[in-house]
This record gives sequence, C-alpha cells and structure tokens, in this order.
Amino acid sequence: MAAAGLGEDLLLANELVDPRAAQRLAAVAARARVTVAVDSVETIAVAAAAGLDEVLVDVDVGMPRCGCDPADAARLADEVRSAGLTVRGTMGYEGHLQHVVDADERRLGRPGPWPSWPLPLRRWAVT
Repeated sequence: MAAAGLGEDLLLANELVDPRAAQRLAAVAARARVTVAVDSVETIAVAAAAGLDEVLVDVDVGMPRCGCDPADAARLADEVRSAGLTVRGTMGYEGHLQHVVDADERRLGRPGPWPSWPLPLRRWAVT
C-alpha cells in the first residue's frame, strides 16, 4: 500500500507473532508510518524486536477471538511503554454485532438470537 502511494499512515489491524513478518513490515515503516495491534506481552515483544514502535492495544469486545481482556488493557499499555513503544490508542472488533439490526441490541452487545456474552462496560484511560 505504501509503495503504491495509497497512504503514509498504515494500520495492520492484527497482531504479529512471526518475527519474520514483523521485519518485513518494519521495512515498510521506513517509507510510511506503520501501527500494529498488540494483545499480549508476546506480540509486544515481536513488535519491539522489529522496531515497530507505534501500536494499538487490541481489546476483546465480545468475539473471543483476539484482543486482551478489557481488565488487562491498561497493564498491557504499561508493558508497551516499558518496551519503549508508543501507544496510539485502543481498538476492538465487534463483528459479532454487525448483523444485529436493532440499535438498542447492538448497544447492549447482544448478538440477537446467538448466545450472549457478558460485555461489561469499563472506562479507563491510557495517558
């Protein structure tokens, strides 16, 4: 995308666990601003080792596929900073709600006829 001129501020909205893939992405970071998602100490270490210094903390918002537990997000942000990286913010993927037509049901995090996961709303800040 950077080589094609499609942007200079790129987000890989996924965690990197393969150091070789992280190194390839780091080569792109020489031409564009690159941000990657992290959701564990391991993914933070991969990003740091590759020199990918800007990250988003990925928070599980109810899909349980990726992302950290909301209760762990602030701790992971501290881990990011301890590794010398910058936290650009947080992200989450609420794909389990994309087909829920009723806006009130979406706000409650209830995926219609599918099983309902507990989705407590938590407020916290990353400074």
